[in-house]
Amino acid sequence: MKNSSGLVSLYVTSCEKDLSPKVTVNQLKGAMPNLDPSSTVETDFGLIVNLANDKDVQKILKLDLAKVFGKPVQVVPLFSGHFKKIVSFKDVPWCIRNEELEICLMKQGIHFGKLSREKSTVFIELSDFPNYHRLREEGINFL
Repeated sequence: MKNSSGLVSLYVTSCEKDLSPKVTVNQLKGAMPNLDPSSTVETDFGLIVNLANDKDVQKILKLDLAKVFGKPVQVVPLFSGHFKKIVSFKDVPWCIRNEELEICLMKQGIHFGKLSREKSTVFIELSDFPNYHRLREEGINFL
C-alpha cells in the first residue's frame, strides 16, 4: 500500500446503498486526533486518506469504523508497491521529446516512475494517488 513518496493511500466509503450522509474527514478526525486533515481528500462517495506510515494504517484498521461513521464502511488500499497506475496521452507529436515531457512533469511537481512512448501515445507510470489524480486532472503543462 506504500507508494513511491512513502505515503500509504486508503479509500474509505460506505457499504450502504444510500451514501448520504457520506463519510467525512471530521468523523475520522474525531477518532484519530493526530490525523492531518490536509492529507485527506473528501470525494463524492468517501475519503482518500494519505498516511505517512504503516503504523497509522494499523491505527485506522483497529478502529471500529462502523461506529466512527455511524454505518458499515469498507477500506480499500488505492495503491500497492506491486501495482502502478498508468496515465496515457494520445496524439503527442514526435517532435516533443521524452526528456522535454519529463522536465514538464518535474516542473509541475509530479513524481512519476516511468515515461514511455508507443507511436504518438505517451504512457506515464505513477505509484501514488495524489500524483495520479493531479496528472489526470491537469494534464501535462508545457508552460
